[in-house]
Formats: sequence, structure tokens, C-alpha cells
Amino acid sequence: MYTTIIEVEADDADAIVSSLKPDLDDAIRFKADLRSEDGKIVLEFEARDAAAMRAAVNSYLKLVGMLVDSEPEKK
Repeated sequence: MYTTIIEVEADDADAIVSSLKPDLDDAIRFKADLRSEDGKIVLEFEARDAAAMRAAVNSYLKLVGMLVDSEPEKK
């Protein structure tokens, strides 16, 4: 079993986590948990094999990155 935890800083971590939560139950080969803590998005993954872990991490990091990049600039 493979596990990893990744933290990403985001201004609107709560909104990003709530927008991604509905997709968490669709996976078969891995489990993912998302939560926000102190302005960070915490992604926790558990997978049966390395390929499933890589796919999960890549997919969620792309989604999180896209949402973080689309946050409005603070002036």
C-alpha cells in the first residue's frame, strides 16, 4: 500500500476543497481525502500500487493547480 500527503497553499482553500470533494468517491484503485487547514489544501492519498498513486496525484495536482491559478489577484 502506498500513501502520501501533499499540502498546497491557496488563498481560497475552503472553496477549492469543496469544489473537488464530489469527485472523491469515484476512484476504485485509490482513496483520496481533501481538507483545508490554515490556508492550505491538504491532499491525502492511499493507493494499491505505484501506478494508481501516480495517476491520483497527477490528476488532483492538475485540478488544484488550475483552481489556484484561477484565483483572482489580490491588489
